[in-house]
Amino acid sequence: MDGLRRLQDGGVNPLSAVLTALPANTRRLVVALSGGRDSMTLLDVCHRAQLETPLVALHIHHGLDPAADDWAAFCRDQARERGISLVDLRVAVDTAYGGLEAAARTARYQAIADWLTAGDVLVTAHHAEDQAQTVLIQALRGAGMRGLAGMPAWRCLGAGHHWRPWLTLSRDAIAAHAETAGLIWVDDPSNHDSARDRGYIDAAVWPALTDRWPAAARTLSRVAERAAEARSALDRLAAIDLAVVSPDGGPVSIDGLQQLSAARQNEVLLAWCKDRAAITLDHRQLAEIARLADAREHNSPRVALASHEIRRFDGRLFLLPALGAPPTPTTERVWDGNTPLALPGEAGYLALDSAAESDPVELVVTFRRGGERLARSDGCHQRLKQFCQVRRIPPWIRERLPLIYHGRKLVAVADYWLAPDLPGTLSRRLAGLRWVHGLGRIVIR
Repeated sequence: MDGLRRLQDGGVNPLSAVLTALPANTRRLVVALSGGRDSMTLLDVCHRAQLETPLVALHIHHGLDPAADDWAAFCRDQARERGISLVDLRVAVDTAYGGLEAAARTARYQAIADWLTAGDVLVTAHHAEDQAQTVLIQALRGAGMRGLAGMPAWRCLGAGHHWRPWLTLSRDAIAAHAETAGLIWVDDPSNHDSARDRGYIDAAVWPALTDRWPAAARTLSRVAERAAEARSALDRLAAIDLAVVSPDGGPVSIDGLQQLSAARQNEVLLAWCKDRAAITLDHRQLAEIARLADAREHNSPRVALASHEIRRFDGRLFLLPALGAPPTPTTERVWDGNTPLALPGEAGYLALDSAAESDPVELVVTFRRGGERLARSDGCHQRLKQFCQVRRIPPWIRERLPLIYHGRKLVAVADYWLAPDLPGTLSRRLAGLRWVHGLGRIVIR
């Protein structure tokens, strides 16, 4: 406590006092250190507080500025001066699905999420003005309650948590500590780039706004708090509705969805995509999905998202990883059954679980070419196409169905069908056949 008392005596009580909210079971407190004034102040305050929790600094190297290597070296030196270890994570920024700023943020937090372990708390120096400007930007973009709620003080991130303890504290308080403590920092010129929304607001809008409304930061922060309360209520309702339209956690029933108002439909879809694939939908994507729900199924309609896609089939919506081309009809794989067989075209893999038989079998795995017929126990045959139609197997699964042959005889269709007249040994082996894939959960009828 002596270190904390010295810090309070130094006049920075608000900055350090909030650290008492750190959970007792925290394994490591990880300070996000860019090298800028705010993050350097956070590192200094956490260091001076002499917390019992181990302290680690984390720097993200985007490689976007010529001075990026110098910033990383600066952070390393500043952490070393305080006896704190620093982790330098290098990230690749992909702008294929958005602007540079959004892409850098996505790459940054994905790298951090992958690195954090259970019990880690990442702490960042976001303050009241950051929160207020976030709310303002979201309002100008026409955001709903989720956007107007701004940045949460706590959220899950990877195996750990992300904490923003200074969201109610002003930028001036941070600047005062930095000056009093004689801190040094680096300046990222992109923060002042008026071509970016936040840079423009900070340079051109915010001074005029606070000149007219000095309490703008506090007022907009209250907007965020109230929006967060409303957002929490909407999330609870969406969870109830989602449990009705997707009771098994799989596809969403279109009939069930259309029993809800348009607003509740949107909330269900937002919750579904966020829960199942960590995807946040925008209003354009929601409108596309609404049209998908009314589309005719014979064309296998779908909506493409960044890394996933939503497909309609059999009165349901399926959320899947974005699929590439399926295996070609000429594809063949020889398989002895003793080890799992990886399949091309995102068709997963095959495995035989039968432990009673270990002798290899001579199997050939292919994919649909057309005209395949399945033997029935009554001596008649059924076309594979009809088999798939009757059992409502979706088209994206049909084109990836592994067909297993023994010699020239079709003996199994994935783990959906097994030939009725197989020799005992082969029948026992194939009884343990499993087809594992990520093509969506379906019930074979």
